[in-house]
Amino acid sequence: MAYTIGPSSYKPGDFIHPPREGDVCDFHSQVESVADIVGETDSMGSEVMQVCEECRERISHHVKEYQADNAIAAKYCEIHKGMGTDVRQFRDPEEGSHGRFYDTCKDCRKKIVDAFLD
Repeated sequence: MAYTIGPSSYKPGDFIHPPREGDVCDFHSQVESVADIVGETDSMGSEVMQVCEECRERISHHVKEYQADNAIAAKYCEIHKGMGTDVRQFRDPEEGSHGRFYDTCKDCRKKIVDAFLD
């Protein structure tokens, strides 16, 4: 059964290793879970899904497809408030590892990191 964890540096889609023992898949209640996957994340913590091998493979495949599509398609960047390519969730390093995620394009991520390192 899904559970929550407190504030952490996990991002949605991250795998938590090792998974909790003895738990079952959230989607197939008769199958033991083999992975815990981080779901929705905010400054208060994260939701964690428990999945079997079949579900883990299916979710991993969808994440890879999403990342490939995301790198090509123009999407909204919350930093410069316009369309950009390679838009991904990104934490502002000045807000720390528990800050919120922003949808940011590649150019804005580079500017933020460069400014932080100066």
